This record gives sequence, structure tokens and C-alpha cells, in this order.
Amino acid sequence: MRQIACVGSGLASLLFALAVNRNSQTHAVTLLRCDCGGRDTTGFALSDNARRDLPARLAALLGAPPATRRWRQADVIQCGVRTAIEGNFGAAADGARLAGLLESAIAGQGRPVRIVDAVTSERELAAFDYVVVEDTEPSTNQARFEFAMTRTAALGLHFEATQLAADRVLEVVERDGSLFLGHGFVVVEGKASFYVEAVGDAWSRQGPRDADRQALCGFAAEAFSRALGDAKLALCGGLSPVHSAVPRQWRSGKRILLGGAAKAVHPSFLYRTELALDDALALAAAFGDGEAAEPALEHYEKARGSVAASAARASAAEINWLENLHRYTALPPPQFAFNALTRSLRVNHRDLEKRAPAFVAAVDRAFAGTLATANQKPPPPMFVPFMLRGLTLENRVGVSPMCMYQADDGTVNDFHLVHLGSRAIGGAGIVFTEMTNVSPEGRISRGCAGMYKPEHVPAWQRIVDYVHRNSSAKIAIQLAHAGRRASTALPWEGRNVPPPQGGWETLAPSAISFCDTLPAPRAMTHADIARIVADFSRAARWSDEAGFDLVELHFAHGYLLSTFLSPLSNKRTDEFGGDLAGRARFPLEVVRAVRAAWPVKPLSVRISAVDWSPGGSTIEQMIEFSAMLKEAGVDIVDVSTGNVVNTRRPTAGRLFQTAFSDQIRNQVKIPTMTVGKITSYGDINAILAAGRADLCLLAKGHLRHPYFTREAAAAQGYDLPWPKSYRGAEEFSLRDEH
Repeated sequence: MRQIACVGSGLASLLFALAVNRNSQTHAVTLLRCDCGGRDTTGFALSDNARRDLPARLAALLGAPPATRRWRQADVIQCGVRTAIEGNFGAAADGARLAGLLESAIAGQGRPVRIVDAVTSERELAAFDYVVVEDTEPSTNQARFEFAMTRTAALGLHFEATQLAADRVLEVVERDGSLFLGHGFVVVEGKASFYVEAVGDAWSRQGPRDADRQALCGFAAEAFSRALGDAKLALCGGLSPVHSAVPRQWRSGKRILLGGAAKAVHPSFLYRTELALDDALALAAAFGDGEAAEPALEHYEKARGSVAASAARASAAEINWLENLHRYTALPPPQFAFNALTRSLRVNHRDLEKRAPAFVAAVDRAFAGTLATANQKPPPPMFVPFMLRGLTLENRVGVSPMCMYQADDGTVNDFHLVHLGSRAIGGAGIVFTEMTNVSPEGRISRGCAGMYKPEHVPAWQRIVDYVHRNSSAKIAIQLAHAGRRASTALPWEGRNVPPPQGGWETLAPSAISFCDTLPAPRAMTHADIARIVADFSRAARWSDEAGFDLVELHFAHGYLLSTFLSPLSNKRTDEFGGDLAGRARFPLEVVRAVRAAWPVKPLSVRISAVDWSPGGSTIEQMIEFSAMLKEAGVDIVDVSTGNVVNTRRPTAGRLFQTAFSDQIRNQVKIPTMTVGKITSYGDINAILAAGRADLCLLAKGHLRHPYFTREAAAAQGYDLPWPKSYRGAEEFSLRDEH
């Protein structure tokens, strides 16, 4: 029998100990309770997550599910304006009651539970085969684990309240120019959890940062009287950082971290406790019967690491929303409420529609404007047309630019006709060409498309005419110069390596190579800059001749214009380097030249909003640059990230770039497109309805599903007209053979 010490004071420790002792014949847990640990049993939220299904799993261990309170109404209060929403918003359980049930069940097993000091002696722990450490314990017990801290400027208070105005509440109030967020939920009758959060400066300006407990309760009760009513408040701890800490490791020798997924989110994250309990059951399963615990523990670490990473992204989105509340307070109340309820980017339009259909229908009706009346179902947000400088898109789904490497000296051919034509027939509102280069030396590879020879114009015009003749889609060309990422082999010949033969000189702001496998570029002269500005102008003029509806300039992903913007690749000391104004000089010259050659139709610019590398471009800089683009005549910003340097990469999870589009759109007041891990129509509708972007672009999704937009329309009961030759397909569906 292997012996496990579980050092913990929270619900996760109790659940872990009970589950192992009940289900394993080869392991036994001794629970070492440290009463100075952070034992929060005020109450916790239960999601409707089918994978976690926590109530059923608790019922299996306790013999009956814990008592829960279903949430039937949510109030979102925006600077005094209340939006009351009826629906099914999840449930809560009383942490104190669950702790009592777990403790009774453990006592019934006859297993030891001991109260220990804050620091359990190493000698005592050495007698155990494994030591499980709960994340709520003092840092001395977690010293062997490493965490990636996400530090913010926000601070928060946690209260236990006797009531709330609704089952769930969220209120934003302004005090002396500072915004405070209050949010919470009812646990049981007469008991609720309520959090108040704001950036640190707001607390300092308002005064209660150093106030006593009574004064803090008084401040919250007065400020959030609409959400709290006449509730009595009790403070749970003091003013604390709204931080999170993602575990870098879950095991250190024989020590194992419990509740790391909960530690990966900030303290007020709605499902923080549920994540900890899910950790406990997963770790208990790893200590099931059998002698081979190590493979199961390795699987636990890998699986929980993925859960923690996803939770951390949701937490970061919520914190970002809190820190930038000023961007959203001017939204119409229903849209603000929708934006607030989807702020984690983990609850989308489809999720909320299932929970509160009447509310979502009202939001959709407002988004559609004159397209919907009170007597008809509004179109889903993705099918509300979008107008840009006189160009009307039938819907808000776009096919993102994707390099195909099938051109011959820049000339596109039948492959491109079929590729782009099929996606246009697939229902997207706008189809972007692949990165199309303005000069031969601007190509990534010999297979890249171009707009640098007169014969390129009719080749592209053939494709443009096909799209216009056979679909309602609009078609855009993305103009670019690859800079130091040019002159490489085709991808299937090798990544980031020179071509087997026939390479060419590359250009960049500074003589710094993209990676060790590519040669250093030549630093550009003023004559080079003037020539490339002229190349972009000519390409834009020819794009107009070819009949394109929109021109996009590629200022992202480490290509030429992107490298001028990034301080990691631009080390120039002349007027084209230095501060952001200097680094932006050449890109803005390109914008103005293209705007002059393309005076009437819409102009877009794709940017890398962050470089994902220390010392690189930041979102604050790119917000400032986007304002420059707006002033120079750009109509919409296509917001991507990264690839400026060949080093660090983000964890590219669901919607990982949408927050940057949101920030630029709502601060600069310019339309945006978002791209990156958008995989469902529910996410698209949520992004649009919440005001986080105006268009959603899918790349790989359209490679896999060229008819994604038509499939999304059918799934939502929206009548998206088919091309006349394809109308018979409306009645077809695949038989489910599962």
C-alpha cells in the first residue's frame, strides 16, 4: 500500500483524499490540514460543462448530489442602466456545506486527518511515497513548483453578502473618473459571493486602498447599491492583486501539485473552484488500482497542463476586459451586457442563445438594425451585411490570405482560379488572395503570386471576373514584399532555408537575418525605399485594372513593412528608424502612395499587433500606429500577431488574437478584422455582436471546409441563397452512420 500525504485545507484536498481512499486498493491518503491556508468555503459556481459534469461525479462519491441553487436571472448594470436577463445561467453550491459532507465521508472511512503547522516538516513528509500539495497552501509548501505569473494593475476585494439583486449580477460604476467592476452570484438563500475590482490607480484615487474593513464594506455597499440592494457585507480578506499563475510543472520529485488549473486563473474567475475540484478527481484517478502509477501521473500532468492553459487564456481575457472597461461603457446597454457576459471568450453566441434566447434575439435584432423587426427573427450577426467605403459585403465571414506556392514567376493560373473560386461559391462575404508580391525579389519563394508584370493583370482579372460572375462574394488582393523572409525554398522543400537554386538578394531595414538558416539581408537605402513605394503604387493601380474590390497591404508577420515597424528588426539611425514615428515613416509612405493610386475603393492593412517577444512591438504601439493608419486613409485594420522574429510563439488557443482586434477597434474607433483559431459560427457571432471586430477571417478552416459559411447558415436556419447552378444541393444532407 503506497502512502500519500495531502497537504491542504481546501475542498480539492478533501475531495482528493475521499476519492483515493474510496476507490483505490493500492494507495491511501493521509490529509494534513493546515488551518492557516486559504480555505474559502463561501460558495462556488458549477458550470454546465458536460466533460467536467461535477455534480454527477460528486454524487457518485457522496451518494447524492450536493444541494445547488440554479441561476434564473442575470442583471448587468452599466453606469446605472440595468439590463435584466432571464435564462439558465448555471448554478452554485455552498462550499461550507460541501466541506462538511466531504469531512463526514472521510471520517466514515476511518482515515486519519491531522492538523499541522504552516510548514510541515520535511522529515514527516519524507515517510510518504508521494506528497500532494494543494494550490491554496502557503508558498513554503509550493517552493518546488514554478509558476508563470500574469501580473496586472488590478486589485480586488471579495465579500460575502446576504443577498444580490439577481442570481448573477455584474455592475460597472464610476467614481471620480474611475471605473469599478462589481460582480457576484447567489450561493443559497441569504448567502452570496461578491467581488469588487478596479485598476490600482482607481483604488488610490477613490481612497479605500488603505481603509479598514468597515470602511471597505461601506464603500462597496454604497457604490454597488443597485446590485446589492440592502445586503449586509462581510469582507473575506483584504485588497489583493487580480493575478494568475500558470504552473510550469505539476510534479517535482515525489511532490505533486493539486489545483494548478485553479491557480491559472484570477481569484474571481467564476469556475475557479470547479477547476480545482476537477484537478482533484483527475489526480485521484491517476492513483487508481495498479502498480504503474508513473504513466498515469505523467498523463495527469499533461492533461491538466492543457486545461490550465485554456483557463489561463480565459482569465487573461477577463482581466484585459477589466483593465479596459473605458472602451465599453459607451456601448448600447444590450450590447454591453452581451459583451460583459462573453468577456472570457469561452461563452459564445450559441452558448448564450441556449441559456437566454430572448436576450440574444434582442441583441441580434439591435445588431441587424433595420433588417429586423419585432415580428421576425433577426439574422445571425455573421449574416448582417457590412459596408466599407461604398462596398457592401453580403456577410461578415472572409477567407483569409493563404500562400499556395503555385504561381509561375508571379503569374497565377488554374489552381488559383479553382482555389479562390470554390471558396467564393462557398458563401464567404469576401475572399482574399494569397500574399501577392509587388516585385520579383519581394516573393517568399519562386512559387509566390505577384503583381509586378503587365501580364499579371489579365491573369488576376480572369479570377476576379469568375468570382463576380458566379458568386455574391467580393474579392480582395493582399499586396506585400517579403523583405528578409524572401528567397526561400518552397515549403515542401524545407522551411526557412534558401532555395535549391536561383535565389536572390533580400532587403530589410537593417542587416539582421530572420533566422540562422537564412542569410542576412541588405540594409535598404533611400533609393530602395523610393523604388518599393513606387512598386506598391503600381501594383495598386494594376489591382484596380484587374477589378479587385479591396486592396490590403501586408504589414505583418515579419515581411518587409512589418520589419520596419518592429524595434527587434529595425535598428536604423536615420529618419526611418528610432521611435515609432520613425519606424512607421516608410509604411505610411506606402499607405499614402497606394491610397493615391487606389482613391475610391476600400483599403485595409494587416498588422502584427504584438511581436510575442521581449523588446518587440506592443499592443499600445500598434494602437498608436492604427490611429496613424486611420488618418492616412485606411478603412479597416486586419489584426494578426507575431512571426516578426523566429523565436517565441504564443500558445495559439481559441480566439487568441481577438482581444487585440477588440482593443484596436474600440480605442481607435476603426473597423477591424480578426483572425486566428476561429472554428465555430457561435464564436463568429459572439465576436461581432460584442463589438470585438467587424469581420471574421478563417484560413485553415476554409481549406478544410470551403463551404463553411453555407454550412453555418444551414445550421442556424438562415436562408443564404445558392448560386443558380448549385441550388439542388440545398436539399442534400449526409446520412449519419455513427
